[in-house]
Amino acid sequence: MSGAWEGRVALPPSPSWYGACLGDWDPAGRRFVYVAGGTLVVLQPGERCVAACLVPPRRGRYTAVQFLPGRGLGSLLVAARAGSHASPAEVHLWDALSGDLVRRVRLPKVPPPPASWAALGVHPSRPGEVLCAGAARVVALVNVAAAAQAAGVAALSAPVSCLAWRDGAWAVAGLESGRLAVLRVPPSPGGTPVLEGEAEAHGRDVQSLRWSTPRRQLLSAGRDRLLKVWDFAEDEGGAAALRLVALLRLPGCGGDSPKLARTWVSAAWAPFLGGVVASLEGGDFVAWDAGGPDSDVVRLRSGHTRPVFLLAPRPGRAGDAPALASLSMDRQVRFLDGGSGAEEWAVGWAVPGLGAVAHCLAPSPFLPGTAVCGGGDGCLRVWRLEGGRPPAVLWRGLSGEQLRAVEWSPAEDGVLAYGTEMGAVGCVRMSCGRAGRLGRGHTRGPVHSLTWLFDGARLLSCGGDGRALLFEPAAEVPRGEPAELELAAKGAALCAQWAPEAQLLASGHACGAVLLSRLASGSAVAEAVARLSPHPPPGCGGGPVCALSWGVVTERGGRGALRLASAAAGGSVAISSGPPWAGPPPAWTVQWQGAAPRPRKRLSALAFSPDGRSLATGGAGGAWVLSEGAWERVRQGEQGGVLALAWVSAERLLVAHEGQAVEEFSRRSGVC
Repeated sequence: MSGAWEGRVALPPSPSWYGACLGDWDPAGRRFVYVAGGTLVVLQPGERCVAACLVPPRRGRYTAVQFLPGRGLGSLLVAARAGSHASPAEVHLWDALSGDLVRRVRLPKVPPPPASWAALGVHPSRPGEVLCAGAARVVALVNVAAAAQAAGVAALSAPVSCLAWRDGAWAVAGLESGRLAVLRVPPSPGGTPVLEGEAEAHGRDVQSLRWSTPRRQLLSAGRDRLLKVWDFAEDEGGAAALRLVALLRLPGCGGDSPKLARTWVSAAWAPFLGGVVASLEGGDFVAWDAGGPDSDVVRLRSGHTRPVFLLAPRPGRAGDAPALASLSMDRQVRFLDGGSGAEEWAVGWAVPGLGAVAHCLAPSPFLPGTAVCGGGDGCLRVWRLEGGRPPAVLWRGLSGEQLRAVEWSPAEDGVLAYGTEMGAVGCVRMSCGRAGRLGRGHTRGPVHSLTWLFDGARLLSCGGDGRALLFEPAAEVPRGEPAELELAAKGAALCAQWAPEAQLLASGHACGAVLLSRLASGSAVAEAVARLSPHPPPGCGGGPVCALSWGVVTERGGRGALRLASAAAGGSVAISSGPPWAGPPPAWTVQWQGAAPRPRKRLSALAFSPDGRSLATGGAGGAWVLSEGAWERVRQGEQGGVLALAWVSAERLLVAHEGQAVEEFSRRSGVC
């Protein structure tokens, strides 16, 4: 049941905001990882591909991530997951190559619950030792490479926003009060961080801390828009102290501006740019000589349009081409490639991300390899599937309500229908970017399904109010109020699909029935021609019908036969077959009935392949394909429930899941 499909990430999630440890390079500079809500996204900038989306079995929100340094550890990374009232905060050890969650280590319970651990630091020469800190005003030392043990904790005067671990036993924490705390951290097991002292550094939160190479100087950046360089010295008695040696004030809003509360400054050492690189309010960067006059500052165009939360120069050997990774509020990860001077830098790769989970998918009937998705951020994204590269977003139209359904017009290129969580239904024209609502829509959302008549003349929607609404979009400007379709079945209509190339409508109802109807031109009354009951009773896998999909298969005599797949809320799946004209039973019969390999898991999506011979199912149990009477596993449910499915071809399947990504799966060559 497994091994027949291999996948890649087509649309990754966008990076998280407001954090100092939201991304990191591996020691060799080949991979870059960033935090995207409850997902860790691993990129390979050299190949310009998304290597993996790492989703833990239990959903949660990641707050920081770093690769482990050291020989043989380049693929291992650690991530801090925020706690909740139901589950404790944890540090996760992942293998970025295999995608396996190797170990989970609980962080200490500290008030106020749930405490956030937004700062993370790994020791450069003590493998597995991790410092964690955050809003609870403590720093904890854990070891992800050893057996479970109690974490050593040191208390500080204010919440911690960032950490930087030096060689030996010294570390520095940046506090939200603007102070720097110097810590002595003995080796674990048994090591407990000890606060050696705190010093005034910035007028507002410390937002970035980086050690130079070798680790003799510390670079700090704060919300007060100051960059500071500190010398670190240890006296004969073993005490450590920080001494300010250079300072730069970045341009931006003043100390009394309300915008200062939303300001974020990230900074990093960049010898290939002359010393230091830092972010500005609008998304651009500045390069500074770290000791030279303010007039030596050079502005660097990044292509970002919103604040940047992370700047990470790529590590590497002498002679390697320099590169700079950046995460921004504009939902993009950018990699700048350059030469010896700031003027030679340019964007080498920009990775657009999904701002929220994608609830719906649809391939274009006119442009092969083109698809659309709609998600929780209120945007429609149309993209082309181009080999192994993340797709370029061609259009972002709507903003506001979450999108729950989307469907291309089968008759007119570039026309999309959409449905929202509030019950609204509308159309978008790609050529001009014009979007308009079709009438009043449903009185209660969300819109569960959208379906076009094969000639594009009519559009039918089913919503949370249990009604089926019939729209007739005008050629240029949608207008007119929808008509409520009268169906000859008891119970609310939860979903509906028009058959391809036939005026035959299938509707799924709350009573568990599937109704086949005809609809005369200009009429809002559906004539029932067949009523199917393909699912067992509720409690045995049946229940309300929540998903439908049509398929067309060519029989031996060359005649086309229709297949109708339906899914019940209890996990039952059924396939019915019959002729296009939909005569009464026994013309339509239930050909197959069963359940996906994860029984009693709710299904949310069904999709027949273009040749009608494979059926994809998706839900809380993952994504599966029924082909030749056998189930093939496409994606595990432990990695996030599946929300939408769409076939690109008979061998390629798009899957949108709760990990806030869209993945493309292909059947392995030589596997039938």
